[in-house]
Amino acid sequence: MKRLFRSAVIASLVFALAGCYGVEGVISIGEDSGTGATVTIDMAQGVDKSLFDGDADRARAYVSERFGDEWGKSSLPAGDIFAIMVLSQTLATPATFSDEFGNTIKVTRGTAEQRPDGRPEYTVSMSLELVEPVENTEFVGVVFFLEYPIDWQLRVISDGGATIVSDSPGREYLRFATPGEYKPLIVLFPPWEPPPAEEAAEPQQIAEPEEEIQGEEPPAAQPEDSGSGGLIDNRDLEAAVAEAETTEEEELAVEGALAEAVTEITRDGGMVEVEGSRFPARSLAGIIPAGATVEVLGIGESYLFVQEVDEPASNVGLWIVIGVLGLLLIAAVMTIVITRNRRKSSSVSVA
Repeated sequence: MKRLFRSAVIASLVFALAGCYGVEGVISIGEDSGTGATVTIDMAQGVDKSLFDGDADRARAYVSERFGDEWGKSSLPAGDIFAIMVLSQTLATPATFSDEFGNTIKVTRGTAEQRPDGRPEYTVSMSLELVEPVENTEFVGVVFFLEYPIDWQLRVISDGGATIVSDSPGREYLRFATPGEYKPLIVLFPPWEPPPAEEAAEPQQIAEPEEEIQGEEPPAAQPEDSGSGGLIDNRDLEAAVAEAETTEEEELAVEGALAEAVTEITRDGGMVEVEGSRFPARSLAGIIPAGATVEVLGIGESYLFVQEVDEPASNVGLWIVIGVLGLLLIAAVMTIVITRNRRKSSSVSVA
């Protein structure tokens, strides 16, 4: 598998550093081998030395500790403000890159068995939480460049709060401008040709009878209905086309809608029902049980991207507690009133 040229990266910081930070990293996806591709992430990361009393070594160690041993690590000369660490890692799909705080970048390949037409696809999903900088420091910004073969097609399913624009052929620019949570979702499609259709069997020739069959002439064939198109009735064909167009419109209209999980839904697939219509679906986070309520976040080539919706907690228990407290308050008030009345009665009797 051939890997694409890696772009130069600048001094930066990513993932869970409370200080002056930013990032410009590169995510490179290689050519599809038929079973997967290599994915490389390079990040040159810098830390504000003033957070560590100007000690560049301590600043670099801080960054290094936030990434596991699977990351390659090296240092660059420190500048006036930043101490710089370079982090890199190369994996084959399915590839998951992460830090020690649960921030992840995943690149997975859809197989022929997972798609009705057998077309391969690569899903790039990111889940990042960029924290607020500490006092007297600044959030510089975070940028990733996504590089992939120039003959691939790209579709942004969800920007997840990021700014995503095409930088050049085979290169996308992902900008995370402020602290917060980001969950972009991008799908890439390598070049693909459907498998050749099986050749139709040659029609068998019917041997002509050797002798003319005696008897009555067969009845003349009745003219076919003008609406018929031969072996396939044109009316049925037109109805099928209209139904397909209606289905496509329905699929495009379900984005953002709430649906019910008809079956268990995983990243590989499942089924949801939206207003009486059923669609194939994939989960963006974990396994969704059958019967759960989901939200449609995006539309793929032949399926929906969904996420389980947290059901609001029931307020029944809260109202029961309030009711009990109310009854206790009423009982306390009545007890006080009765006690006072008794005391008054006793005073009058003594007098």
